[in-house]
Amino acid sequence: MRSAFRFFVILILLSPVSALAQVGPCNPGDTCPANQSCIEAGGEKSCFQHCTEGTAGDCAAPQNCTRPSGFPRAVCTNPDFASAAEGSSSSGGTGKVEVGPAFDPIEVQLGQPIGGLSKLDPAVEQDGVIRIPFLGQYVNAVYRYMVGIVMVVAIVMVVYGGFRYLIGSTSGDIARGKQIIVDAIMGLILVLSAYAILNTINPATTLLPGIELRLVEGAVIEHPPGADYGEVGECAAPRRSASDATFDGIFQQYAPCAGLDWRVLKAVAFRESAFRECIENRYGFTGLFQVREDTCALRRYGRAADCNNLRNPEINTAAAAIGQLAEGARRINQKCPDLTDPNRYITLLYFGHNSGAGALNAVIRAVEGEDGGNCDGSNAAYDAAAAEFWVSYSESRGRKLPPNHDQRMPYARRVAELAVSYGVTNPRSEGGECPISRR
Repeated sequence: MRSAFRFFVILILLSPVSALAQVGPCNPGDTCPANQSCIEAGGEKSCFQHCTEGTAGDCAAPQNCTRPSGFPRAVCTNPDFASAAEGSSSSGGTGKVEVGPAFDPIEVQLGQPIGGLSKLDPAVEQDGVIRIPFLGQYVNAVYRYMVGIVMVVAIVMVVYGGFRYLIGSTSGDIARGKQIIVDAIMGLILVLSAYAILNTINPATTLLPGIELRLVEGAVIEHPPGADYGEVGECAAPRRSASDATFDGIFQQYAPCAGLDWRVLKAVAFRESAFRECIENRYGFTGLFQVREDTCALRRYGRAADCNNLRNPEINTAAAAIGQLAEGARRINQKCPDLTDPNRYITLLYFGHNSGAGALNAVIRAVEGEDGGNCDGSNAAYDAAAAEFWVSYSESRGRKLPPNHDQRMPYARRVAELAVSYGVTNPRSEGGECPISRR
């Protein structure tokens, strides 16, 4: 038993532990170590340790696990700072919390609570970095669990040593009992003091960093989709009119995948292919929405085989809806949450579909600044920013300018005008259910 106890002591001493409420100034760029977030209150910014509401032991007294106003997660805060974060800011309104761009959280469920931890924090995006905290949280919970085991073992060993001391019939048994008690107490002191010493010297030495991954911007499509860029091969489908209703049912079915009014999909498809489901341009973009096999988003949903059948109108619509259209809508909703003009919204959406989400993000940032605002800049400003983006992008890679690089935004406005003529007043739509799910 003595050897087993020593094993537990050594294991605990070598295990990383978590600082329960590390508070310090934010790093340059308002960033913090893993498992911490930068919060501004009362004119100063500090890093606060993440915690799980309702979980005892995550925060050291007198700190509490609270969720400041406007912040998506709970952190350990002192009562006075928590109230400041919720009630003050440089502008006199609600406290500003430094939160990264929108990102679908990745959640991991615990099969069995351990060490007081019943729920793991999801992976979130902050300042363009995806932070995955749950590995560190799990290891820290295991550490606390092992500390509890060591304490139990130490108590058992003290009782065992005392028993041998009391009933020892020889001096050797009595000395052995004393030694067991001393060893148990010393081991317990080492385990409990290790965290205190390291945390006092440098709290960073007690942190197990989470995994951090730089968010990759959406791809820029150097050669644009659209049948106007040179039709190749044979396509027997006729060129249909803008009012043709052949594929309306498919558009209605998959519009919820992008969170859009189905008539927006119809306008995009008409401008891309004139509703010719079998058309292919000279760059390999195919079908109603001019999707290419290597950029087909269905691969992310376990449907890679469907990406070889993009002349199928339903498959093509599904790939466009969950791919470029959904990503474009997400970027616009993130950068321009107050945008109400349907023409501008659809113009930007189609530009993102045609040029890529990375290009869309760069153009909005060039015209509106980092925050985006209402995305209400002038048409001329957006035309110039789009053209300049392609000039800069092509020069930086030593390539020729793509076709019609300075006409992409004006052409996108034609798509918006068509959608509005269909009756679209609010391109956003949260109704319906997407029939595509990850396998």
